[in-house]
Amino acid sequence: MIISRVNDLVMLLPVLVGVVAILRYCLYGGRYTVKNMRLNAKRIKKRAILLLAVLAAYAACWSVTWVADFRQNPYCVVSFNYPAASQGLNPNGTKFTVSEMTGDEILGPVIERSGLVGISTEDLRGSLEIRPVRHDEEVSLEQPYINTEYTVQFKKNKDTASVDAEAVLSTYVSVFENWFSNEYSRKTSLLTMDFEGLSEADYLDIGKILDSKASTLQSFMSGCREENSSYQSVKTGESFGSLEKKISNFREVALENYNAFVLENGLSKSPEQYAGKLNYDNQLLNVDYLKNQSYYQIYLEAINMYDRDMASVVLIPTRDETGEFYMSRTKIGVDNFSSQANQAIENLKELSSEIEDNSYAAVQIENSVQSEEAASKAEEMIESLKSQLMSLSEAAIETVTEYDSESYLAVNGPDVLDMVKECGFKCLILTGVLLAAVLAWNLGAPLKEDDRGDSHETV
Repeated sequence: MIISRVNDLVMLLPVLVGVVAILRYCLYGGRYTVKNMRLNAKRIKKRAILLLAVLAAYAACWSVTWVADFRQNPYCVVSFNYPAASQGLNPNGTKFTVSEMTGDEILGPVIERSGLVGISTEDLRGSLEIRPVRHDEEVSLEQPYINTEYTVQFKKNKDTASVDAEAVLSTYVSVFENWFSNEYSRKTSLLTMDFEGLSEADYLDIGKILDSKASTLQSFMSGCREENSSYQSVKTGESFGSLEKKISNFREVALENYNAFVLENGLSKSPEQYAGKLNYDNQLLNVDYLKNQSYYQIYLEAINMYDRDMASVVLIPTRDETGEFYMSRTKIGVDNFSSQANQAIENLKELSSEIEDNSYAAVQIENSVQSEEAASKAEEMIESLKSQLMSLSEAAIETVTEYDSESYLAVNGPDVLDMVKECGFKCLILTGVLLAAVLAWNLGAPLKEDDRGDSHETV
């Protein structure tokens, strides 16, 4: 704290000297004649070495206090790198708030791990200053700028004057990274494979269960691929796209081969019971099929009854991403009816296909002779499918975990070269202001004429 105040006082010195020089000019403006300033300039020239020494001492003093002040009040830059950050969201889609960065759930562990005695979370919060790197309020009317980089600086106050600032800041960064990852990282529980109870299911149902699990895995990888298509795991060597492709091949080749084998041999653990189940399922599907047929007819009738004048194209003024106006077509009632009619058609196609598949499977099971050899082969295929799916699951979990641990946050300390440039630039500015203030002061100094009209007043 003392060093910070000393640095502030050293920084104010050129300003104070300049203010005094201005006051001198206001009070004794008559001294600033061309003749007097010329004589004072000669006197200043004789004292040039002394003046340069004073300026050098000032520059050195300011630089030393500036570096010491930085060491007592270190900072780092925390960057949020995931795509949703530019929308002001956390990785899980919830709204990001800066206040979370100094919450008790973060500062509490920081105090504990740093061994800070007698310092509360409120005391520590008062020493942490978090500010955005950029201060642009908006890029355009439609695209406000959302900060994704924040400077985190530890500034000592009376409550934290005795702590090691750099160590506490380092601990804070570590705790915050762990907390943020645990709080907002993707939950990989969906990728975990659990085959409990699978052995009790019938052969065709086993194929459906495994396909459902693989579908969940594939959808998860697809979402990750859309987020970052170029990422490749160091540990697994896989990208999200390669994993998605492998899971797709698993479903389209390995699972299809298994299902085809089961259907070809009409395998079932309880043939009569399972064939009855398929026929019962078809009865329920037929009800849904008839419902969708009715929906489709109703939507068509609604479209035909719609007033043609109201069904004309309606345009509304809209802004695009660049803020330019254009005329956008808006949906009306007839569009909704048309969309619902198309959905009903799609449902009819899916239901018809499912009914046909069930009917074929029921016939195959009813007409087959259950072979122990075929059943044994099916069991081997099931174990192979489980093993393949488990391997894909483990690779997916490891890849996602590695990606999330690297991608959410990037913490960078101050660049040494940038610090030197900043220190040098500020030092030149302040030294220049001090030089100008000293010159302004001395050019208006009172003169004592001797035989040669020279002045002997010291600088």
